[in-house]
Formats: sequence, C-alpha cells, structure tokens
Amino acid sequence: MKKRLIVILAAVAMTAAAMALSIAPSSAASIYDGKSPYRTFYDSNGKPYRCADSMTVISANYLRTKAGTKVGAIQLRKSTRCHTYWAYTKLYFTAQGYMTGHAELQRFYYSSEAGRWDCEDPGGNGDIVAGQSSCHTGMIYANSSAVTFYAWGYAYDRASYYADGQTARTR
Repeated sequence: MKKRLIVILAAVAMTAAAMALSIAPSSAASIYDGKSPYRTFYDSNGKPYRCADSMTVISANYLRTKAGTKVGAIQLRKSTRCHTYWAYTKLYFTAQGYMTGHAELQRFYYSSEAGRWDCEDPGGNGDIVAGQSSCHTGMIYANSSAVTFYAWGYAYDRASYYADGQTARTR
C-alpha cells in the first residue's frame, strides 16, 4: 500500500512538473509585467536599456468632450524590444483643481477578457492630478498572436464627466 501511494504521488509530482515546464516560456518573459516602461533593465552583457526606448504607438484616439472638443489623447503603446504593451493618456493642458485623468489597458486572449491595468497599478505613475498632464500604466508582456489589447482614458472635473476616448483593439 505504501509503495502504491509513493508511485501515485510521484506520478502527480511529475505531471505537475511537466505542466510547469509547459508554461515556462511565457512566464519567463514576465519580468516586465507590472513594471514601468521607463525603468532601467540590464541585458546579459550588463548594458542598460528601457523598454520605452523601443516604443511605438500602435493605436491612438482623442479624448473628446460630449461636444466633440479634443482635450487629450489615449495611446496604446508597444515596446518592440520587450514585447510589452501599456496605455498612455495625455491631456493637452495641465490638470487644475479637482480634475483627474486616467488610462487603462485591457488585455484579451482570443475573445475573452484576460485582465485590466490602470495608472494606479504597479508600474504605473498614478492618475493625473492637479499640476500634471499625463499618466501611463505598467507594462504587460504578450508575444502571442492570440493576445490583443485596447486602451481607454478619461478626464473628469469635480467628479463629473469631462472627456473620454478609446483606441482600437489590436496587437
């Protein structure tokens, strides 16, 4: 009986190890998840780099008021070096008083939502408050064609709607 239990436990352990190895390639690159795109990383030769240095805007839209006035932009950004994505909101003015701004990154795996991150989450620089004009989310790694993203952002003044916008969902 003891010998049979040991064999069963060994089989369970081997199955768990095999499953862990099968997800290792995607999790190995997740050193970037939840980190700022402006953070300094070091390559295998000790040379510093920032993911934001290889940034490209892959989708963008305006933040518009209900009347259609453009007051800022929302961008979905990608680092070609790090294979990471993040959202960025930029107001065309400096926030004053009680105004706040926000950006959110939403990830999809095929057609299912697979997570949301905003400027307040790890790697983000915090929501836009008085004296500021931009915010960004932390980075999320994705190197699979099954993963898509979109970004949306908004600005509020005194807890009432002011303007918002959303990018196209893309990779």
